[in-house]
Amino acid sequence: MVSSLRLGSRLLLAPALVLVLMFLVCCTLYQVVAHQGEALDTVVQQRAAQTRSAAELAANARQAHAEVYQLITWIGASFSQARTDTLVRGIHRRHAAVARSFTALARQTGNMKAEGSLVHQTETAYRAYLATVRDVIDLARNDQSISANAMTRSERAFDTVLLRLDALTRVEQLLGERAAARAADDCNTIAILLPVALMVALALVVGVTLAVRRTLQEEIAALLSAETTRTPGPAWRGRPRLRLVASRS
Repeated sequence: MVSSLRLGSRLLLAPALVLVLMFLVCCTLYQVVAHQGEALDTVVQQRAAQTRSAAELAANARQAHAEVYQLITWIGASFSQARTDTLVRGIHRRHAAVARSFTALARQTGNMKAEGSLVHQTETAYRAYLATVRDVIDLARNDQSISANAMTRSERAFDTVLLRLDALTRVEQLLGERAAARAADDCNTIAILLPVALMVALALVVGVTLAVRRTLQEEIAALLSAETTRTPGPAWRGRPRLRLVASRS
């Protein structure tokens, strides 16, 4: 009778279901954590690095431009050749550092069409500005009045560079804010869906357990009822006594 109930398989159904649900929840959590890691990597490393690079480019370009004005002032004040040559070398080093920064930023944004195009346009404008700066430096050593007029052309070129750099910085900041907002939305979604998933899993396990319990109770009741009908009742034992009484009378 007990073997027909298949107690072993039915009693293991709920624990097996719990293990399966735990495995599914763990896999989901792993995927969620991996996705969150990618989002944080995009926000912290990629977007933040590109925004910082664009800001550093703008700051270094402004510093180099200010040093050109400083050079013109020093030449006009008849500073020594050694001091002006040192300043010129510093200006060239700073411009070379800015050029390397442009190259690094172009590598970072190479796979991004909008950002890569903007970086290329800014770099092209900066190279045009460098050509005017070299002319100013060469002219400043010969005639300060001519270098002052040439600086007007350089100033216009530098304004174009600044406009490109400001646009690049705004784009990087906007993309970083969007990435951060997407990461925050993912966190909020996870915070809502994970408890719901756990509650659904718990309800499913409890429902399956109750269903198995109810089925077992019904089958056990049916088996007991069938066994009772097969076993003779105690009523037959009183029949001989009735017969004896009848014979005595």
